[in-house]
Amino acid sequence: MSFWLFLLLLQQVSSQNFGSLSPLPNSGVRLFLGEENITIANFSMIAAGLFHDIDVDSPDGNATNNPISADGQNDGLWCQSSLNQNMIGTWYYPDGTTVPLGFGSPLFANNTATGQIGLLRNGGIDIQGLYSCVIPNEEGINQTLYVAAYGNTDFIRNDELPVIDSSSPSFQLLSSVDADPPVFSLSFNVTNRSPTIVTCSVDNGNQFNVSDNDLIHTAATVNNDVQVQVLVTFRMRMSGLFKCSASTDRITTTPLVSTTMAMRNISVTGSPSNLTYSRDSLFSVTLGWSPSAVISATPQYHVFVNNSNNVILSDSTLTLSLRPDDEYNIGLVATGEDLPGEIITVTVSQDEKDIFLDTLEPTMISVNDSVVHTLILNFSSLKVSQAGDYVCGALLNDGAGTISITSNYSVSIQGFDFNHVDISINISSVPVAGNTFNLSCVILVPPNFVEDLISVRWTYDLEASQDVTSENNDATLVPVVRNGNIFTSVLTLDPVKTSDAGQYYCQTTINVFNYVDYTDIDLTVQTSPPSVSIVADPPTGPIYESTSYLLTCTATVNTTIVNTPVTASVVWTDPSGNVIPTNETRRQVIPPTGNSLVSMLLFQPIDTGLNNDGGAYTCQMIINLNNSLITLSQPTNTTFDVAVESLPLMTVNFSSVGSVEVGQNLTITCTITAVERLVVTPSITFIKTNNTDMEMLSDLNRPYTITTDGTGSVTNYTLILDPVRFEDSGMYTCMAEFNVTGFNNTYDSSTATYDYQEASHVFNLLIKLPPFSVSIVADPPTGPIYESTSYFLTCTATVNTTIVDTPVTASVVWTDPSGNVIPTNETRRQVIPPTGNSLVSMLLFQPIDTGLSNDGGTYTCQMIINFSNSIVTLRQPTNATLDVTVESLPPMTVNFSSVGSVEVGQSLTITCTIITVERLVVTPWIAFMKMNDTDMEMLFNLNRPYTITTDDTGSVINYTLILDPVRFEDDGMYTCMAEFNVTGFNNTNDPNTATYDYQEASDVFTLIVNCTILPFVATSVTTIPGTTSANISFIIPKTSYAIEIYSISYTGQYFQATQAVSMTRMSSSFVNKPITIMLTGLEEDNVYQFTVDSSNCLGTTQTGVLNFTTLPASPVASPVDCANITFLSYNVTLAWTAPALIDQNGAPVGYNLTCMNTKGVSVNGLSPTQTSMNTMFTITDVMPFTGYTCDLSFINVVGEGPFTQCAFETAQDTPNDGPQNFVSSPTMTTVTFMWSKPSIPNGIITEYKLRVANVETNNDTVRSIPVPPGQIDIMYTVDMKGFFSAYNNYTATVTASTVIGFGPISTTRGRTLPDMSSPPLLNTRSFTISNTEFTTIESIDNHTINVTWFPPTTPNGQIMNYTIDVNEYSGAKLLRRTVTDVNKDKFTDLIYNTMLTPGVPYTITLVAYNEFGRGMPIEVTVFTKILTPSVSPSGITVIRSADGKNVTITWNRITLKEARGFFEYTIRLSTKSSRKRQTGELAYRVPYTDTSYTATGLNGQAAYAVSMGLSVDDGLGQGPIAGPTSNPIEIASPDPYTCIMETTVSTDRGMFEWPVTALGSTANVSCPNGPTGAVATRRCVTNSTWESPNITSCATTEVSREFRNISKINITTDNVVTVSENLTNLVVSTTDTADQNTDNIEVVSTILNQTARLLSDPMIVMSLSSSELSMTTENTVQILDSIEEWSPNVLETESNNIINSFERIVDALINQDNFTNITIIEDDIALKGERFQQSEFSGIVFTAVSSGRV
Repeated sequence: MSFWLFLLLLQQVSSQNFGSLSPLPNSGVRLFLGEENITIANFSMIAAGLFHDIDVDSPDGNATNNPISADGQNDGLWCQSSLNQNMIGTWYYPDGTTVPLGFGSPLFANNTATGQIGLLRNGGIDIQGLYSCVIPNEEGINQTLYVAAYGNTDFIRNDELPVIDSSSPSFQLLSSVDADPPVFSLSFNVTNRSPTIVTCSVDNGNQFNVSDNDLIHTAATVNNDVQVQVLVTFRMRMSGLFKCSASTDRITTTPLVSTTMAMRNISVTGSPSNLTYSRDSLFSVTLGWSPSAVISATPQYHVFVNNSNNVILSDSTLTLSLRPDDEYNIGLVATGEDLPGEIITVTVSQDEKDIFLDTLEPTMISVNDSVVHTLILNFSSLKVSQAGDYVCGALLNDGAGTISITSNYSVSIQGFDFNHVDISINISSVPVAGNTFNLSCVILVPPNFVEDLISVRWTYDLEASQDVTSENNDATLVPVVRNGNIFTSVLTLDPVKTSDAGQYYCQTTINVFNYVDYTDIDLTVQTSPPSVSIVADPPTGPIYESTSYLLTCTATVNTTIVNTPVTASVVWTDPSGNVIPTNETRRQVIPPTGNSLVSMLLFQPIDTGLNNDGGAYTCQMIINLNNSLITLSQPTNTTFDVAVESLPLMTVNFSSVGSVEVGQNLTITCTITAVERLVVTPSITFIKTNNTDMEMLSDLNRPYTITTDGTGSVTNYTLILDPVRFEDSGMYTCMAEFNVTGFNNTYDSSTATYDYQEASHVFNLLIKLPPFSVSIVADPPTGPIYESTSYFLTCTATVNTTIVDTPVTASVVWTDPSGNVIPTNETRRQVIPPTGNSLVSMLLFQPIDTGLSNDGGTYTCQMIINFSNSIVTLRQPTNATLDVTVESLPPMTVNFSSVGSVEVGQSLTITCTIITVERLVVTPWIAFMKMNDTDMEMLFNLNRPYTITTDDTGSVINYTLILDPVRFEDDGMYTCMAEFNVTGFNNTNDPNTATYDYQEASDVFTLIVNCTILPFVATSVTTIPGTTSANISFIIPKTSYAIEIYSISYTGQYFQATQAVSMTRMSSSFVNKPITIMLTGLEEDNVYQFTVDSSNCLGTTQTGVLNFTTLPASPVASPVDCANITFLSYNVTLAWTAPALIDQNGAPVGYNLTCMNTKGVSVNGLSPTQTSMNTMFTITDVMPFTGYTCDLSFINVVGEGPFTQCAFETAQDTPNDGPQNFVSSPTMTTVTFMWSKPSIPNGIITEYKLRVANVETNNDTVRSIPVPPGQIDIMYTVDMKGFFSAYNNYTATVTASTVIGFGPISTTRGRTLPDMSSPPLLNTRSFTISNTEFTTIESIDNHTINVTWFPPTTPNGQIMNYTIDVNEYSGAKLLRRTVTDVNKDKFTDLIYNTMLTPGVPYTITLVAYNEFGRGMPIEVTVFTKILTPSVSPSGITVIRSADGKNVTITWNRITLKEARGFFEYTIRLSTKSSRKRQTGELAYRVPYTDTSYTATGLNGQAAYAVSMGLSVDDGLGQGPIAGPTSNPIEIASPDPYTCIMETTVSTDRGMFEWPVTALGSTANVSCPNGPTGAVATRRCVTNSTWESPNITSCATTEVSREFRNISKINITTDNVVTVSENLTNLVVSTTDTADQNTDNIEVVSTILNQTARLLSDPMIVMSLSSSELSMTTENTVQILDSIEEWSPNVLETESNNIINSFERIVDALINQDNFTNITIIEDDIALKGERFQQSEFSGIVFTAVSSGRV
């Protein structure tokens, strides 16, 4: 499809003489005007007649719209790029909207050619102004070009010139002050015509233009073409009046030059002169210069050292800290006017003559013929770094050999560290919150640099980002006091607050140093003690045991000075002086929480028995401020006395007792009295009991009240019997009890005295019950009882309600004549039992029967009266009987009351009588109708009076018709029919429930009326036509006294040519009155002919032929076959077919077409009054790939008909814009790009092309990204190995493509994230000792270390600073240096400090910091100088193998600090053979990291002496230096009659250490994992060798560990299920007999016992689910089943306990409310738990089958 569209476009272009296109530029972008064959400048102005869509003219400078002489080149305006890519670029109107692609408008864009987009015109130019083109260059970066396009008339207007804003142009210095020449800009606005050329000049005495090399100008639109902002950039240093004018380059016409100018005076600062320097000291250089010439502002001087370190000052001298061994280029620039002055420079040369040697001159000494050679080492300026040891050496070669001699000299420098100042912070004491306190910082500065102290700062951090005085309003600084070279800075805190506790830094800056010296101190703040008080609840009155009691302890602090969050802890002490633990349950200590300073001691309950809680309680409150630097005074205590009394007895009493008569009133009150605040609420039970029932007070249905006094100690239960009834009889009991044992009534007698009280009272009431009677009544009570009729019996019980006035209930049993109980669910014989307090029951027959079921006989009703009071004595149930006789059903009769003939005009009453039996279960179906030759009508349709009556019994029904007078239309046959069908209950057609009874009957009466004359012809015919109907009215002048029928016969002219007859209308008593017949189903706008016909039994009369025309109506159908017959992007043609003529309903007028796209935007359509009958229409206002719905309707003379919908979708095109919201999210090595589809995609986006370029590496990658249809948001990650690294700049472009092609591009740029820097390249040296490589750095002398390094190879970001940490080998911080001058290729820092000591290892850590943060460190260990070791290894142990040939030596590790240098261990084995009397020594060198060594290949019969030492080395020739040697350890030769000590390790049973054992003996060692008393054995056999050990009695390590762990668990309601499951798994997995031991069985017994106690405790409420209950039961059974396999000797000690626990656990589990039936069968145990009713339980049988036998 895409290829076909492309060919179509080529054919269209070629057919219009499109012409060729100019070549693309070699680089960049440009605007090319085809007609003139020229490249035009940005912001040029052209006439519309200079560009077209085809080849119109050759270059002639004339703007014309008429073809003159084609030259073969296209005459469009082309926006071109050197990027060879299809479909790029976008043209925009002056209002910012996109110029559309294609040929659909007078002005359009064309991007079909490679690398360019044309602005083409085939009509007038609608919008004049500044057009813009956005197109990417060869790098894919969008560029914007502008051109002003006007109509030919407006183009040649010479009076409209560009106007420059009269206000002064804006000035801005763009370059740094040391730039040569400086770069600055002037910017101004131009209105009217857009400027193409900007010309500037400066008048400083000589008028000249600024050269193109110095001037750059750019322009950007403001408010479309109304205003353009011009930015002119100058590269020059010149004073004068700068003037700029603007002109618009009109192509082929004279330019338009502005009459106004942008002007501004620019002044240049005078330059200083005579820049000199002098070196004041070793590290100090002073600069001096002559000030600048007088200028209008105070000059500032900028000093640049090696093009960095810009120092700004107003003075004309400056002292810098510069090293003497480097060369420095120093520049000086003055500022103050618009432009900086010229830079002047001076070079500070390197001082290279610090140390030099004199010439070696020999001197002859004649006394001994010696020659003295003198070598002098001169120090012209002694440096600290030059201190140290110097070696003078000489070599003498006398022909026989070479002699070397050396002499050492030490040079030390006394005085100050010239690179460092000494700082200390002094405090007099620990500050107290609320007081005033001073911190003093004392700074000792080298005398040479006392004038170079720049600043002293107090900060909270090393980075100096938080000044103390800025962060703390209560902190002030006293001005620095100087005393010689000692400076003192005082920081005052007034008042001291707890927030002042923390770290304080005192930092000082010396001008000549390139770093900041500092010291710090951790300031501790002490607070005053809080106040503490105790309040009791209740505050007064006696305190009884077993009641709750509360002590509240509150601490108060001064929040004004304690302004940090505080917490508190508490210690409560009882009267015995014991601390009350926080986990005690009865005496609950509630500690402070959060920032609360309140603690409570809650007694639940308080006690006097087991625990005498009376006495003085102490609350000690400790305030915690969560800061180790904030200290408190001593904790504050307070005490409170408590007196506890014994608990008084609880009482229970009824207010009245005795007897009472029926009908009297009785009030029963039970009063329960207990003490207040009892920890448990007494359980109170008020019940009424009789012989059969027991009811609570709330169930008595009598008024009662429950009241409690304000203290909660007195409770009244009151029952009101008014009047007393028989059901009130019984025993009334009031009981109360409580049980206080420990916390929350836990029955833990160890926590409190057992307090239990109960009390009760009883009141009895007795009543007797009178007899009752039962009777049965039938309905109907008399007469025959016919089958198929309804019949019911009512059974009623009667009691004496005068004295039995309580509700009673009844139940009933009906028995049929066969003695069978009639079930209550039978359908035909329905038993209706008594309900509620009713004592009536009914037996209903629906119907009664004699056939299938003979219902005749005696029926019995047994009534049982039920009372709710068990004390009342009940009588036996009472019966009543009744005899029933059933007869067969008589036939039904139907009869008319009169027959014969009647004359017209007489009156006649016709009555149909239907007779059935009473109470028939179904109503007969009756039909009364009249029939003649052509019709049949029911009684109610005869339009004559009639009645339907039924007698009182419902068995006689009369249908009566009254004819008064009789008319001819009454002629006909009258029929009366009746029938019924009885089958089962409610006529259910169920023959199984009753005999089938069916009857029917009928009677007929015929009436004949004779006609006398024909009907009279209708007159006064009028017609009222409608659209599809017509009302025709007429008058019948006289009646023929016969049945007359009127009708309309009609035919249509167009659509209904066949004659039709209207619906007939019967005659009536109306004479000379209009009769109307409505014709329906007519066609709109149609002519009809008709006659009015009158008919009776003699014939028909007609009127003459009449006519009428129906009215037109709105069309009823819509056009059909509406479809889009084209498939284009920007226009469509719709075609359709008119509706059928019959559906037009009137003369046609036209069509109405309205269209709307899916976004609700309407497009062009036909007018609703369109008179054209054309059935085709072209719509041009459509967008590509857009769905449209058009409503099309037909219009006639009445109006618009229904519409039909035409749905279509336009063809796709390339997107109008680039992808939206193009952003990126980088990591260090990947970049994720995100965008959404173009806002105007013009189709289905099928692909995106993403181009990503790494700016740092100049590598790029292009990715084609296919996407599924409908995807809006796209995320794509460029994750190519090696393409990105940290801190890389990148650019990216993305463009979207439909099936037509790619649209414009969108761009973004970014940078990958910084990463941790690689380590700096530290200048180190390495050497090897005992195959161990040591890496260190150079030390200059005993107190100086040389740290030299190069920048990291992979900085992964901009390096911000370097830090050098010098720490003691233990990790303690010693000092830190921070280097901020990072713009070097090499760094050297000589770290001098008197704390650096020879023989001590120091850890040097060098780290680079970048934007990411701290980089990867490099760490080395350094000694300023190694010293002779002063220690030897200790803790030496020697183990010799059984054959004596191997010796393993172990020792305690020696640190580098103890060794005083890089070292190795030396081991010496001295031998002395007893046989050969020979001695010797074996030496071994061992790396310093080892602590053991095995010497092999020794003489098995020799004795050895082992000694150890160590030697240090520095790799520079000072070593090795040996230290002291340890005392020798004698190793005897092996004893041939013993096995030596040996250690063996078992993977599953532990480590065994076997002692020295005599030959033939067995060694016994305890098993490492138990069980208790178990041992492992091993025998020493021939040749002093060990047999394999026997460790089978030892428990395995893993199982033992699991048993130990589970034994430590405290079993609670929360973990009981989990512990049970874990114990089951452990016991099942314990299969090794050594693990089945007494230790582990004790663990099993203990856990089962704890579980049993927990589950069987009645005071603990368990909330286990059904599944958890089943699981725990199964686990318990499985545990018991598994341990039965263990040895009886192991089980005998715990078997009884385990069985007892098992029974308690299972009993507790199966008694849970939600326990379900369970059956568990294991190898040795079977358990079945099942719920049952005790009354129904008859036992349970277990059957066991073994080996096929029961």
